Amino acid sequence: MTDTQVFTLIILGLIVYYVVFRKGRFGFWRRVNREPELAYTYFLLNDAWRVEDGLNDDAQPSLKDGSWVGPFYVKLPDSVITVYGRADRYEASQLELDAYLKLQAERDRDT
Repeated sequence: MTDTQVFTLIILGLIVYYVVFRKGRFGFWRRVNREPELAYTYFLLNDAWRVEDGLNDDAQPSLKDGSWVGPFYVKLPDSVITVYGRADRYEASQLELDAYLKLQAERDRDT
């Protein structure tokens, strides 16, 4: 294996780590982008998330304390919002929303 191939594999490994493990679960964000308005409402109502949508950004907690993970981007029909997860709670919240989105998808398939 050449040095270039090794270097390429290392870079690909780092990208996979960054996308899958550090930036959140890919399947979760794919489901969020299938139901963005539902996810948006959930993010707004759950304090494990901070939403920057240009409406109430000043009322949101500060990102400067380092306890936030992100940014994650969600495309709504007429805008794109930026979402940050509270480092100590966003993974549990992801699981909760993910289960709900899966249930909604199953219901939609059955009707």
